[in-house]
Amino acid sequence: MALWQNKDDTSTDHRSEQELFKEYYPLVLTILDEIHPLLERTVDQREVLAMASMHLGRLIRARKRVGRRELRKSIEKFLVDNFALEASAEDILNNAVLPPLSEETLKGSRILIVDDSAMARRQIQFFLKRDGFEVYEAKSGEEALWLINEVDPELILMDVTMDGMDGMETCRRIKEDTANLNMPVIFLSAMGDREEIVRGFKSGAIDYIVKPFHPAESLTRIRTHLHVRKLAQLREKNILELKHLNQTKDRILRVASHDLRNPVAAIAGLAEFLKEDTENMSESQQEIVDAIEEAGRSVVTLLNELLDLSAFDSGQVNLKKESLAVCDLIRNLVPLFRGEAERKNIKLEFTCEPGLPKISCDRQQIRRVADNLFSNALKFTPHGGTVSVHVKATGQDVVMEVKDTGPGIPTHESGSLFKEFGTTSNMPTGGEKSTGLGLSICHRIVTAHKGSINYVNLPEGGTCFSVTLPAIIT
Repeated sequence: MALWQNKDDTSTDHRSEQELFKEYYPLVLTILDEIHPLLERTVDQREVLAMASMHLGRLIRARKRVGRRELRKSIEKFLVDNFALEASAEDILNNAVLPPLSEETLKGSRILIVDDSAMARRQIQFFLKRDGFEVYEAKSGEEALWLINEVDPELILMDVTMDGMDGMETCRRIKEDTANLNMPVIFLSAMGDREEIVRGFKSGAIDYIVKPFHPAESLTRIRTHLHVRKLAQLREKNILELKHLNQTKDRILRVASHDLRNPVAAIAGLAEFLKEDTENMSESQQEIVDAIEEAGRSVVTLLNELLDLSAFDSGQVNLKKESLAVCDLIRNLVPLFRGEAERKNIKLEFTCEPGLPKISCDRQQIRRVADNLFSNALKFTPHGGTVSVHVKATGQDVVMEVKDTGPGIPTHESGSLFKEFGTTSNMPTGGEKSTGLGLSICHRIVTAHKGSINYVNLPEGGTCFSVTLPAIIT
């Protein structure tokens, strides 16, 4: 058992001082390689090696029972105290390992180094400051927990094996505070044990850097995680701003739509009144009055749908739910469309499975969904086609299917169909008008009822829209 490998071992190491020096001399060389960037340019490397060797010799002669890690710390502290200096601007330029930071957004980012080795802290600090980071140091987990509240770091570099509270316990304590859940913690360790790495990730770390600190690789990792954090913060900020803008848009839309609806409705009403006196109008005047009435009704419909859309998006729609038999609702609605179907010689069919369960819903809203789907089916079905409505049960849901024999929905338009003003390139077969808001409102109504609305293009031609709503389970 070597003298410094286990300080708790009570056995006596009888090896000579020369044998012990030979075993630990490579450790001195390793430490010198790590401290090299921190030394003054005028320092003689041979002098540093000689002084470090003398310090190792003194430790051997003292025969103190310390661990290998404590030995490394002692040598590092000796070299830092006697040779390592704060880097000047000239030193930074002459010893630069990486090109200057080009990502201006990362400059000034606050990084906290947590390591009980002064040598390790100084080495990492050297490269971080060179890249424009604002660096803070803590020599223990306890100090880190206090310092986090003082400096609010944007990233933490933390040694795993520290005296007292180790890195993993410190990381767990940090993550216990919900304000620090997204705080990126990168562990530093001289060991690359996979089990230790896994434990580190479980404690809340996002990455692992194996000592000795390799500037190019480590700084790339640090920049990457800072970028991810800043992008996440920017995304959160944008979401809040978008919510605010949406709220402003909704307020403007509600006011504008409300103020416009009554005057436009009045214009449409006056046009309808004028139509009662067609005997004193020329044919062209009658056409103008008809156009005014149609345009007025279309604008009123658009304004109503805009108001409804805004109400759904702002959560101001209160559903007045009741127990409803969907088949009864559809059965009463179908006759209202028979006149339009007959004008285009379209066959209108309705079937309903017997014994269907009821649903809990807002009757007027679900009627509106059915009304919109029926209207669309008739709009895009050619003369002599068929529109069929079928209501059935699937599992614990009630499903309403509306099929037509129209041209179907072009594949490239499927993604926008249920969005605001999501119209299809297909033209209505009877010159009917569309606001492009109907399916968007249907989607919101069905979603508010915890249901779903979908469509498929049928192999034989046409489209099938299906609305699925949860049934009342008795």
